[in-house]
Amino acid sequence: MADIIDTAAEIEELQRNAALSA
Repeated sequence: MADIIDTAAEIEELQRNAALSA
């Protein structure tokens, strides 16, 4: 379960970075 939460947080961070870069 912790892995799923970790992955979700990572994806959220990547999306935020992508939005800033766009």
